[in-house]
Amino acid sequence: MSMPISDKWFRCLGVPLIGIAAYYLLWIMAAFNPEPFNLFTLIYFTLLMLALYEGNRKIILYFQVRQVSVDQFRARLARQFFWTILFSLVCVNFFYSLLKIYAIIVWKAPDSLSLYHLGYANSIGLILVVMVNSIQLMLYFTNSWQEERLAKEQLQKENLKSQLSAVKQQINPHFLFNSFNVLAELIEIDQQKAKKFVEHFSEIYHYVLNSRDLDLTQLEEELQFLNAFLYLLQQRYTSGLEVTIQVEESANKLWIPPMVLQLLLENAIKHNIISRHQPLQ
Repeated sequence: MSMPISDKWFRCLGVPLIGIAAYYLLWIMAAFNPEPFNLFTLIYFTLLMLALYEGNRKIILYFQVRQVSVDQFRARLARQFFWTILFSLVCVNFFYSLLKIYAIIVWKAPDSLSLYHLGYANSIGLILVVMVNSIQLMLYFTNSWQEERLAKEQLQKENLKSQLSAVKQQINPHFLFNSFNVLAELIEIDQQKAKKFVEHFSEIYHYVLNSRDLDLTQLEEELQFLNAFLYLLQQRYTSGLEVTIQVEESANKLWIPPMVLQLLLENAIKHNIISRHQPLQ
């Protein structure tokens, strides 16, 4: 069974690398007024990227858990983008405020951070929002498709199992064995009865083969099959089995699943006593 696709490695490696790349991009953009390498700023960008990704991921997963119809999907997507953007702006400005306070207290340089830095950080945050949403949507649709494919395969397997089980029930080895024993006795006693027995036997399996792919059959056809099936059973049980069929003429054109009457009759025989002194009716 296939495992769902995860963003584990991107969270562990990709997001910190984006933070490092964001810091060095800012450093390159200041080429005409280069600043010395600052480990604290590098850590700041890395932690900011991690907070942005993890926070946005939680928001997206919260919305994805809420199952919606196709018509409501666009509305859910719009709310998802709204809350991730709002969270990202709040997160970026919160981190910027911490960095600003740190710069004022530790670096003694209140003007070292400007609106340029704030705008850059917010731009990075918004870019990451789009990236996180895109990654999570890709994972969501990929895993949904995978789940649907696996469910379809499982359904096909169950369908094949049920078909095989139905065939096994229809062609019961014990019924075949008993029928051939009865036929062997009839051939020795009465060849005309043996011939009629074979005709009914052939009629039964002709119906089985024709109806195995059908979901429904008319009651009239099912009763014809049942009468042929009954003939074989009565040759075996003789006076120990008495079956009366009372069906109104108007019901003959009604539809029922094939083989259900035969199954009903077999269950009645299987779970009751049959003898000449105590016939099953």
